[in-house]
Amino acid sequence: MKKIKINLHPVQAQEETKLVKTAGQYMPFAILGLAGLIVANLIIFAFANVLRLSYSGRHKHWKSLSPQVQEIVQLKDELQKHIVEKKDFQNLLSEHLSFSQIMAEFFSSAPKNIWLRDMSINEETVKINGYVVKWKEDRLVSLDKLIKALNEQTYFIEKFRNVGLKNYRKSTLNGVDIIEFRMECAR
Repeated sequence: MKKIKINLHPVQAQEETKLVKTAGQYMPFAILGLAGLIVANLIIFAFANVLRLSYSGRHKHWKSLSPQVQEIVQLKDELQKHIVEKKDFQNLLSEHLSFSQIMAEFFSSAPKNIWLRDMSINEETVKINGYVVKWKEDRLVSLDKLIKALNEQTYFIEKFRNVGLKNYRKSTLNGVDIIEFRMECAR
């Protein structure tokens, strides 16, 4: 006689796949790694709290010093303001150069054969550029007379102690032999 088997559970348990077997083997290591990450996170959190407490203690100390810092900043600003005021007072008290007086003394000292090309004046120097043509005397003699005459002018020599010829060169202008010169008068 033949036996008949009736399966009352049509879905049979299948064999475990290879992936499930591998995961089961490494599950303890995964749990240990997760536990290690949680412990490391707790350590970092505790360290951050210690630093926060330390910072808040310093912050309280800094807040207690804040009025002193504000006073120092105010003193610095006041010092800067006084430095600016000092410069303003120095400018008011310092003697300024009179352009018209310098020009008058230059032209009263210059021989007729010296032509002025340009002149620049600032608080420290006067720079004079010009030409010398030959007329009754040598050109270099005329330059020498100009320097000596400027050294004898009262206002000019009072303001500028070093009157001298910076450089010169021979040249021609409209077919006439000239000397181009540059004088510099410094305080």
